[in-house]
Amino acid sequence: MKTKKQYKGDYLSLYDYLGHAAGGELGQKIAYEAAKSKVNIQIKSIRNPRYEGKIQMYPNDFLNECKDKGLL
Repeated sequence: MKTKKQYKGDYLSLYDYLGHAAGGELGQKIAYEAAKSKVNIQIKSIRNPRYEGKIQMYPNDFLNECKDKGLL
C-alpha cells in the first residue's frame, strides 16, 4: 500500500509562489497534479482590482516539487 506523502510549509497561491499571475492553463495543470498526488489544498477568497473570487493554495514543498518537475 502506497502511503500518502505529507507536505510541510506554508500554503501559497500560484501568484504568491511565482510573483505574477499564473493563468488558467497553468492553474489547471497544477490543480491536476495536486489531485493526482492527493495533496490537501486550501481555498481562499480574495478581492482586488484585478480579480475577485476563490483561489487555491498549495503547500510550498509541493510547489517546489512541481518546479523541479518542470511544471512551473
